Amino acid sequence: MVDFTLVIAVDNEHLGQLIHSYPTWMRFKKELRTCPILIIYDTQTVDIKDSRFDALLGYGNNIKFTAWDPPEGLYESQRGKMLTSLVFAPTFEVETPWYVQIDTDSFAYNDKKWIYDDWFEDDYNFIASPWGYTKPSNALELMDDWADNVPGLKEYPRLNVPYHKDWKRVCHKRIASWIIFCKTEWCRKMARIASPDKYFKLPVSSQDTFFCYCAERRKEPYKRVKFKKFGWKNTSRTRRLVKAIRNMVPE
Repeated sequence: MVDFTLVIAVDNEHLGQLIHSYPTWMRFKKELRTCPILIIYDTQTVDIKDSRFDALLGYGNNIKFTAWDPPEGLYESQRGKMLTSLVFAPTFEVETPWYVQIDTDSFAYNDKKWIYDDWFEDDYNFIASPWGYTKPSNALELMDDWADNVPGLKEYPRLNVPYHKDWKRVCHKRIASWIIFCKTEWCRKMARIASPDKYFKLPVSSQDTFFCYCAERRKEPYKRVKFKKFGWKNTSRTRRLVKAIRNMVPE
């Protein structure tokens, strides 16, 4: 079994989701009961003494908390702020060869096998569910323009994925990172390429867009697997999440 750390990022809203989803992870996915856990928390919306964290500690895992405390006003949105943390915080805090980052709106619903050793025997840098588009439609052009000036990326050809300015999205091969296994050293390398400063602002507010873009431009391999086939689901609304997992985990 590959040695990995579970990485979770929370602000006030997502900590509210995690207290519902986390028990399903622990109930159905036994590998998560014993791996080290890194919780990245937004200091501007969550206090480390928040009593909701107590529910997570009750499972006896080796949990480490790390503060995400960028300068106020650096990020244009709370979403961009937290997604950036998922690129940079693991590079400083994860000590295992791999980590798995799971979104707080993801929940497990059975104990079906969900990790396969052969995924990690090949030269993949990350493993996540397939996805087919990026928003906004000019996102990859913005990435191309940014990468043209970044050592480690500018030496490779632009992707030049065609799009129309009136489109809401651009369709292309990519992943969705609601569950993503990532090679820690590769993440460190991409973070160093992006910036020496962990509070760097990503060209687009999406860590999975950033990872996919870097891998595609550098011609580095990654694997797409459908985690919904392995006992996982996700839903973006907290009310829907609570409804979906109601009665799944005993009180």
